[in-house]
Amino acid sequence: MVIAWPWLTDETYTLPPVRISRKEAFCFGLARKLLSHYEGTPLHLDMQSVLDKIAESLEGDITIEPDWLSEHVGVLPEDRVRIDPEVWAQITGCLERRKAIRATYQTFDGRISEYELHPYHLLAYHGNWYLMVWNVEKGRVATFALSRFRKIKAAGKTITRPADFNTEAYVRQAFGIVGGEELIKVRLLFEAKLAVYITERQWHASQEFRTRRDGRVEMRLKTTGRKELVRWILSWMPDVKVLTPKSLRDRIMEKLRDGLQAQE
Repeated sequence: MVIAWPWLTDETYTLPPVRISRKEAFCFGLARKLLSHYEGTPLHLDMQSVLDKIAESLEGDITIEPDWLSEHVGVLPEDRVRIDPEVWAQITGCLERRKAIRATYQTFDGRISEYELHPYHLLAYHGNWYLMVWNVEKGRVATFALSRFRKIKAAGKTITRPADFNTEAYVRQAFGIVGGEELIKVRLLFEAKLAVYITERQWHASQEFRTRRDGRVEMRLKTTGRKELVRWILSWMPDVKVLTPKSLRDRIMEKLRDGLQAQE
C-alpha cells in the first residue's frame, strides 16, 4: 500500500476555527501568563507568536473573560536572565546539526576561558537556559549557562552523542543543574519548624523522609551534584544539620567559617 503524505505549499494557509471548552479556555489564558517566565528570551517571542495564532483561530462563546483571569489569577515570575538571540540561534543550530562548538565562556566566578564543547541537550532551570555538553578539555559531561557565552562558532566537526548517555538519568542524579561528580549518599536533619515545607516539596528524585519523635525530619538522597547541594544546605542554616557524609559536613563548616570571616 502506498501512503501519500500531504505537503503544505501555501504559506498563508490557516487552520480551521477551533472550539474549546470553559476549562480549556482557562488553561489557555493561564498558559499565556506562564509564558511571562521566559520574557527576554528568544523562546518568548516564538511562543507568543504561536499562542497569538491559536487565539486568532478560536471561535464560539468563551465564558472566561481575560479581565476575570487578570483579576483573580497571577503568576510571580522567577528571577531570570536575558539570552542574546544570536547566542540562542547559534547554540540551537549547532545542537540540531550535531556540530562541535568553540566557545569563549565566562564562569560563575568571572573567569573567561576557551572551550571545545560537544552539545548534547538544552535545559531550562531557574530562569536560565543551560547547555548539557561533553567538555573535551575536562573529559566529562558538564552544563554551561547560555547567558555566559561570550563568543561561539561551530568547530566544523560533526559529533555523535554516546549511545549510553541518558539525559534523564544524569539530571535525576544531579542536584539542580549540577552533576557529573562521584555519587554520594546524603543524610540531613531539619528542625521541626521546617518539617512541613521540606517534606511537601520535591527537591530531588531520590529523596526519602523520616519524621523523628521530636518532630525533626531526616532527609536522605543520593546525588552527583555537590556544588549546588552545598549552596542549598547553607540556605537552610542554622536549621539543618549534615549527618553524612563527613566530606559534605566539612565543606559546609568551611563555607560557614569563610562567611563569618567575611563579616569581620
